[in-house]
Amino acid sequence: MSATRSTVVRLKPAGETTAGSRAQRHDLPGLVAGVFLAMAVYGCAQPMYPVTSGVHAPDYPGHQKAPQRIVIWSNHSAVSTVMMGWMQDTGQTVIERARLQEVLNEQKIRLTNTPDDDAHVLRAGRLAGADYIIFAYVSVRQVTTQPMEDDPRFGGLGIAGPTFLISVSARSVSVATGEIRWSGTASYPRPVRNPEQTVTVLAEAAFARATCRTETGFEWNDRRGCIQKP
Repeated sequence: MSATRSTVVRLKPAGETTAGSRAQRHDLPGLVAGVFLAMAVYGCAQPMYPVTSGVHAPDYPGHQKAPQRIVIWSNHSAVSTVMMGWMQDTGQTVIERARLQEVLNEQKIRLTNTPDDDAHVLRAGRLAGADYIIFAYVSVRQVTTQPMEDDPRFGGLGIAGPTFLISVSARSVSVATGEIRWSGTASYPRPVRNPEQTVTVLAEAAFARATCRTETGFEWNDRRGCIQKP
């Protein structure tokens, strides 16, 4: 696939919510332009931003497609909700995952939680009338129990607790051709304490980075996302 490739950037601090991050939307795979609001990171001396990367197929001038029928396939319900919101905001039609599961059952396809599942999901998506499948996967791995940074709220003493390495990967695949329309990843460079709080932030960061149209007058800003060049 001929594509526009990204560089590694740092984006949103760990612990930040996604409220207020959505701004301008365009056709899919489209531009995500928005201000990524900074918030404090509890228990950390310095803000920690996710590392993101992305790639997307080129969009030719004047080549506008009609809204597409999309299936979101994810191993995390919160990420599914985030991705569904993005797709609906860009005018796409989202096919319920339950419909895809019905097709899988009808075809007697049993998923095995291996990479082979993606091919089965693409086949079921085609039978369900989808144009694209968005695969969005979350990886969470507990690494250790370690003290947090000194916290004055607790007399300067750190608090021991489990920490996790977390990452999100997402890609949009054509059910007709198998072409990857866009793909993006986002992860924190160090372990975090609350993966459920950060997973949706990483999902939005991965999607925004993958679909930023840097080849058509926009640029990626470490703190603000995809913005129009001056």
